[in-house]
Amino acid sequence: MQQIANAITWLLSVGTSFLSLILLGAGIMLVLALTGLVARRSAGKSVQDAFQLNLVKVHPDLVFKPRPALAGLHPQKKLQRPQLKNEKVTVVLKFEGDTMASGRQDFARMVDEVLINKERISRVIVVVNSPGGGVSQYGQMYAEMERLRNAGLDVTACVDTYAASGGYLMSVPAHRIVAAPFSMVGSVGVVSEFINFNKLLRNIGAEPLTLTAGNMKRTVTPLSEVTEEAKDAYKKQLEAIHRQFIAVVKKYRNVDETLVCNGNHWTAAESVELGLNLVDELATSQDYLFRVNQEEHLVFINKPENPYEKGLLSIARRGFSLVLDELSERLKMGGKV
Repeated sequence: MQQIANAITWLLSVGTSFLSLILLGAGIMLVLALTGLVARRSAGKSVQDAFQLNLVKVHPDLVFKPRPALAGLHPQKKLQRPQLKNEKVTVVLKFEGDTMASGRQDFARMVDEVLINKERISRVIVVVNSPGGGVSQYGQMYAEMERLRNAGLDVTACVDTYAASGGYLMSVPAHRIVAAPFSMVGSVGVVSEFINFNKLLRNIGAEPLTLTAGNMKRTVTPLSEVTEEAKDAYKKQLEAIHRQFIAVVKKYRNVDETLVCNGNHWTAAESVELGLNLVDELATSQDYLFRVNQEEHLVFINKPENPYEKGLLSIARRGFSLVLDELSERLKMGGKV
């Protein structure tokens, strides 16, 4: 018996030590993630400091490069880049979206950089890949794309995988949308889904309380009792957002509301085949940029490098940031597009 007790004690000791190491490691990662967030915020304080040098980079020659001579053949002459039609540059921005559009502030600063230098820019190409997410977050992305268009710049949106729901919302201000054949587009709708724990909590003797000043401050939440009146009010909020979504799509795209704005989504090729007018051209962003680069100078504007956003630190920071954003969204109980 003593041996068994010793073994159990040893196992508990090892388990406790292992748990302590896990908690210590998690604590270190949390501190590093927070440090990365602080550094990331400070890195983007000044538009001038963050992006001022991007437009003086050497224009990339992606196509017209000299090729080595082949064995046994005459040496090739150095290929000369032809005279460009426009000496202004074409700016390329990229946005990889998650549900909280966590790169939206960086994108906004890149838009600032474009607007600061717009006299030197002929047009803007935005490579968008996003399945959508929070209404307010992608509403900001839509507004940033409108800033480019309203500044008098020609805007093209390129889609490789997704421009659905919020991803499509941010793309519609573009003068043209170029999408890969199997990319997903559309999904003009609004959704809000969560688990309600009210009955579960009451069954275990806990009474959830939600106190508000104003009967519409909270309607349906994960903890409150769900009533038909509350569900109707919440659905009306989602429908109001949907109407706003439909209005901005119809503002820029000549679409049939009954066919396109019902929440359904399609591949880009299917949408062209059906004549839905969701996209203007079928091509990957790489193919489109390759062709454009033969006649235009391409300049890529990216956010500044941050040493805290690499490897495991990047995963920790991003995870921590997404959790905070998701918790904030849940507390506000906003819908998603």
